[in-house]
Amino acid sequence: VLCHLGVHGIINYVDSPNYSIIAKFNYYCSLMFSMLGRIGVDIFVLISGYFLINKLEPFKFEKFSTIYLTTLFYTILFLILNLCLSNSNIDTTIFLQSIFPFGGGTYWFITTYLFLYLISPYLNIFFNTIKKQDYIILLITLVVFWCIIPSCIRGANYAFSDIGWFITLYGIAAYIKLHDINIKQKMLYLILSGSIILASLVTISNLMHPILELQKYKFGNNNIFVFLIAISLFFIAKNVNVKNCRFINFVSQSTFGIYLIHENLILRPYLWHKILHIEKYECFYLYCFYGIIFSLIVFCCCLIVDKLLSFLYRPIIKILNKVFISMYYRI
Repeated sequence: VLCHLGVHGIINYVDSPNYSIIAKFNYYCSLMFSMLGRIGVDIFVLISGYFLINKLEPFKFEKFSTIYLTTLFYTILFLILNLCLSNSNIDTTIFLQSIFPFGGGTYWFITTYLFLYLISPYLNIFFNTIKKQDYIILLITLVVFWCIIPSCIRGANYAFSDIGWFITLYGIAAYIKLHDINIKQKMLYLILSGSIILASLVTISNLMHPILELQKYKFGNNNIFVFLIAISLFFIAKNVNVKNCRFINFVSQSTFGIYLIHENLILRPYLWHKILHIEKYECFYLYCFYGIIFSLIVFCCCLIVDKLLSFLYRPIIKILNKVFISMYYRI
């Protein structure tokens, strides 16, 4: 949620060199907020690759259809609510994207991850059979051309795509699992702290040296700092034994619903710009504090909404899953 506050907040408003130092500082705080979400995405894909690589049947149709149907439920729900409660006519593009939420950038993460999950059995065959030396060369090539070079030279994307980067992360995590790769804790904390410091310096450098024109510098999923922080956190967490926690399990069951609610194509502009009016805080010296508070409020509200709606959509999805699974295995 904090990431999306940064992405949809004052980043789109503070773009002039004439803005005050406070506004620019808040702009870079938003960049750091957005960076947190990018790190989370990379870690999630790394975890998926790590745990799916050794499974003989990693693809489960029920999981695929559950994600698909839950997304469809929320997009259609907000579309119906908008049609019933709004006096203005809904845009044709928004209408079509609500009916067909996959593709077109509506839910880029879900679309990309579902495709990755769909091809994961074939990726597993490839990564389990490729020679170790060729595997290393492949990963180095992908990281250099899709991570290191684009992070240093803007516009040098070499046909970069979200699915390509997801496959790269999946392959890295699979390599770590297959070849039992470990890195010393001291080195991991050094990489982590160094990446955070360098990323922070990049974001504030334009405050002191506007000539560097770094104001438009944004952290993508394939940014070198995002990647290094994600991979170091992944290694650190890999060796930690986490005890079962009911509260974490309770919240985690609704994290997908929270994402679908506050990132809904129809609700999103109302939430950030008509309810919270986040752009008004661009010159406010407590922007970071209020940003965190707003994010917690949005998170808790969406959590409550999803818990209530889950009593409606989960039984429906369970029934539809049985129908779709029977059809799937018949095919």
